[in-house]
Amino acid sequence: MSEVFAILSGLFMIAVGIVYFKQVIQGTSTPNPATWSIWVLTTSLNTGTYLSVAEGDWFKTSTTLACAIQCVVVFLYALFKGKFGKLDKTEIICLVCSIIIGTLWRITGNAILANILLQLVFVISFIPTVVGVLKKELREKQLPWDLAVMSHTWLVVSIVASWHTGSVYELFYPIIGGILGNGAVSVAVRSTNKEVK
Repeated sequence: MSEVFAILSGLFMIAVGIVYFKQVIQGTSTPNPATWSIWVLTTSLNTGTYLSVAEGDWFKTSTTLACAIQCVVVFLYALFKGKFGKLDKTEIICLVCSIIIGTLWRITGNAILANILLQLVFVISFIPTVVGVLKKELREKQLPWDLAVMSHTWLVVSIVASWHTGSVYELFYPIIGGILGNGAVSVAVRSTNKEVK
């Protein structure tokens, strides 16, 4: 049963990529350069480290893989088509913090510690987008962020369904970066939409 929930999580993440990419093409979403730069690096690393944390379970890791692929696609499109928002002081601070944490991870070489540190990077990476949305410097719609929360919720259900084989570390990625990070952007979008009405 755990595999079914993991597949649902991966399918929701694919939907996130499709919806968000379409919004970037149409100009209804403005990706933050710091957030997406961090994500391109960390989602790739997260896929490898999460595979270790999930003890080689590719079903559970499918969400991280789908997330990594969509981050690379959106980043490259936004970079070459000039669709990124501007880079401010907040973004630069977040990038520097992410590099420091990434360096600490490389020094340790421990996959579980690496995955925990990457979740800290994910939390930091959402800050520029949340701030940009609240300052009305970035345009976002809440659908892809809500879909991302659902994707990671299904991953949590998958992990809990096979709890006898998992560890508590498996929950860090979907809860911290997946639910809380994407949820923060969704809340920011909702709050700015209420102000407009």
